[in-house]
Amino acid sequence: MANDGFEDISKDFDKIIKNTPEEIEKIADNSGNNLLGRVKLENPKAKKNSDGSREAWTMEKTDKFVRLVKNPKGYLPNVEYGHRTRQGTGKSKNYRPKPGGISFIPPVYMLKRSVEEVEKDLDKEFDVFIKNIWG
Repeated sequence: MANDGFEDISKDFDKIIKNTPEEIEKIADNSGNNLLGRVKLENPKAKKNSDGSREAWTMEKTDKFVRLVKNPKGYLPNVEYGHRTRQGTGKSKNYRPKPGGISFIPPVYMLKRSVEEVEKDLDKEFDVFIKNIWG
């Protein structure tokens, strides 16, 4: 009879060891999809002549517990962090830039904000996961 408690604990630990990787993989999938959806919504949409940068975001499973959200468009770091613009082409010797013309496009921080939001949600998901295991 003294071993009954140890057998129950042993069964509980076996269950935890078996189910934990699957649950963490589900959390990784959910967080990756959540980040993908949020960053697509945060990505600014061009008023005209859109090149599909919003639709180009993808999620890739790089490891069992790792998800990579990426976009192949090369100029998106400029959108994320801001960038300078040219005032004009100014080929003639009398060329003067427009006064008050745009010289810097402010940053959007679409990926940074999305990651911060998903990190908050991830903390909550892990809290629920831990409570379900040890609860």
